[in-house]
Amino acid sequence: MTASELKKSILQMAVEGKLTEQSKKDEPVEKLLKRIKEEKDSLIKEGKIKKEKRISEIYKKDGSYYERVSDGKNILKDACIDEELPFEIPDTWTWCRIGNIGTIIRGNGIKRSDVVESGFPCVRYGEIYTTYNISFKEAVSNIPEEIFKKSKHFSYGDVLMTLTGENKEDIAKAVVYLGDSKVAASGDLAFWTNHKMEPLFISYLMNSPYAIYCKSKLATGDIIVHISASKLESILIPIPPIEEQKRIVEKINFLMPLINEYDELEKSITKLNKEFPDNIKKSILQYAIEGKLTEQSQEDEPVEELLKRIKEEREKLIKEGKIKKDKTTSEIYKKDGSYYERVFEGNNIVKDVCIDDELPFEIPDSWVWVRLYKLIYLISGTSYNKNDITNNGVRILRGGNIQDNQLLLFDDDVFLPISYYDEEKNIKKYDIIIVASTGSKTVIGKPAFIKDNYNNIQIGAFLRIIRLYDINISSYINTIFESNYYREHIRNKVTGTNINNIKSDYIENLLIPLPPIEEQKRIVDKINKLNEVINTIKI
Repeated sequence: MTASELKKSILQMAVEGKLTEQSKKDEPVEKLLKRIKEEKDSLIKEGKIKKEKRISEIYKKDGSYYERVSDGKNILKDACIDEELPFEIPDTWTWCRIGNIGTIIRGNGIKRSDVVESGFPCVRYGEIYTTYNISFKEAVSNIPEEIFKKSKHFSYGDVLMTLTGENKEDIAKAVVYLGDSKVAASGDLAFWTNHKMEPLFISYLMNSPYAIYCKSKLATGDIIVHISASKLESILIPIPPIEEQKRIVEKINFLMPLINEYDELEKSITKLNKEFPDNIKKSILQYAIEGKLTEQSQEDEPVEELLKRIKEEREKLIKEGKIKKDKTTSEIYKKDGSYYERVFEGNNIVKDVCIDDELPFEIPDSWVWVRLYKLIYLISGTSYNKNDITNNGVRILRGGNIQDNQLLLFDDDVFLPISYYDEEKNIKKYDIIIVASTGSKTVIGKPAFIKDNYNNIQIGAFLRIIRLYDINISSYINTIFESNYYREHIRNKVTGTNINNIKSDYIENLLIPLPPIEEQKRIVDKINKLNEVINTIKI
């Protein structure tokens, strides 16, 4: 049972007389009803409230409940109402129409523009939904004295209920006022006064599942929901003796903080259930790229051999004219326990500095740090004229096509004539596509990992293809791009406010911890096995 369900259950038990024990020492409920009637008759005599046209009196006879309705002189109806009663109540309780328990008064219209920073207290109906809960002692809004004098005022113990709302379940939400001063009530707001009952009991009663059902049944409208004071007055409510009302309130007040604690715990557990798999996967990825997930082996081919092969492939592509030679290159090496980077322009050394401060974490001795551009090259996306968009041909992908590290195709994707086809920009197996410009820092740079070749599908101008010199390292490089290390690097580099931009060299200059090729395979295999286990875990 959720905390919300538990609260509802407790309130329902309370109004059914199942939350507290009954006591023979309690003053009979009939005496409470007598006092309420006397108070009402007195107010009618004084002209403070109007006399009802129809008067209801509910009584018990031979184990059944009856209702006698009169116009003050003649009996209009006297019939059994057992079928109208939703549940049984203790013998010491009784049923009564709300209209017979005090008076419900509708407030006056108070506009939002009437509210001032300091003045006389008021409550607008919308604040019942947004600001107040079961009870309150001070109003958050104020109005000028001249408007306050024209308003209707509620006092200590009065119960406020909304007459307008956005849904039937929340209509006539009840809040009891426990403050000292008089407060003005706005229109679309009614307050229940002169009820002689325990105020908090009424508030709990009117927010119980039973009362919510009754109110929603009487409400009208869909987009804007309304209920009238007269409809509220027609609702049947169970009335316990005043002493038991107080015991019920005391019991609920004792239980609610415990339920609220349970609610917080439940939310934490729900959040943990939701976030646990992702969080532990992120931790595993971080361990993996720090060399803590698998053991190193002296039998592994030195990572320098892998870099040598990659360099050869790079030089081959440059010679074939498929990629351009970099104007600036660098070489990272280790000396006396520290890492240094030597930067070249052509064959000339332009910089040779220690980069220890730039390194985010330590890596095993058998690993190396390398700039990403040493392992990959970028392919820019296709620019096009909107007038050239057609219904078929070459599909052009945009940032929205990357969802949850996957590449998705949509019906509203852009198509261009076949003349736009470019083999280099066509998506191929083992490419990693990176968003180059998006609307927020949370999505910029997000990768999609490609496992298949795509025919006639290219990237648009705001995407980049990352193409590897050696596809054998693709799975490990994917691990880097899935990690928080990469995400944080991108977040720290992007520029812009509403539209963020990321330059190609921000990706190319990312420092990569590179293990030997055999260890890369062990890392990826270990991650896959751990993820299989994590996906089966339910907290």
